[in-house]
Amino acid sequence: HDIIEESPLPLLQMPATYPTYPSREQFARYLANYRSVLGLRVEYRSLVAGMAPSQAAGGGWAVDVARLDGASRKRFVARNVIFANGVYNDALLPPLQGKERFCGKIVHSSRYTNATDLGWANGKRVLVVGWGNSGSEIALDLVEHGARPTLLARSPQVVVPRDHLQVAQRLLHSHLNPLLALPFGWLALLPVLVLTDPVLKLAARIKYGGSLARAGLPQHWKGPLLRLLTEGVPPMMDVGTVQACIDGRIAVRREGLAGIDADGRVVFSDGSAEPFDGIVLATGYHLFSGHRHFLDAASLQRLRTGK
Repeated sequence: HDIIEESPLPLLQMPATYPTYPSREQFARYLANYRSVLGLRVEYRSLVAGMAPSQAAGGGWAVDVARLDGASRKRFVARNVIFANGVYNDALLPPLQGKERFCGKIVHSSRYTNATDLGWANGKRVLVVGWGNSGSEIALDLVEHGARPTLLARSPQVVVPRDHLQVAQRLLHSHLNPLLALPFGWLALLPVLVLTDPVLKLAARIKYGGSLARAGLPQHWKGPLLRLLTEGVPPMMDVGTVQACIDGRIAVRREGLAGIDADGRVVFSDGSAEPFDGIVLATGYHLFSGHRHFLDAASLQRLRTGK
């Protein structure tokens, strides 16, 4: 959901032939080229298993890196360590009573690849819990692979067609980002907020009319930028999910989840139950949590206090 102008890493631009929104495969090729051009050493399919102050002369940090397949383990000693593991780390998994009775797969959206890999193509019924950007696009991918998804849409979302939102993204990148570096530059956001949100909401109203409500998709009253600034929640950037809901290719439910019954069916908060072959939990993440898995208590305290 990042425009190409905001996607490149330092020192190397993306190819001019890439589209406004580079695909996953294009970004992967860019990263491979980035590693080659800058001569970076990359440990693939590995994770940080532990990290603590080094006992070696000169201090620094001892970082244990393990292969995901368990084949090997390495220790690096470095004077400085940079955490660049992003905002979205540990999956936020809601309690699901009786999930051990469910016969199909239950995966978090972070583990979703595609319907074919998970065995959900060609007529399989899949429940997608949550309709933010991840849940909405997963539901659309399921449709495109011949599955029969149901989208559980409880919370209201701000829905904006992606081709409309890119105009605002480019405006922010080209004109406002430089201003934000200046003293009181954030004041430049105020007229943008006042003007951009009504325009985007009007564009969504023209495109969708009352079809969102007819499809059972709850709409948030705030504009996309206002909600992003006040709640930290980005808009749902629609790339075809809404139309699939309107057409009935994606079923929509508004109830909550009550659990799994004795027959392995999903039970909703209204008492109804349906059988599904799989469940995707597009329920978000614990933010800024990844480092807690490999830092000891003393190091976590140092990180929190800056000492």
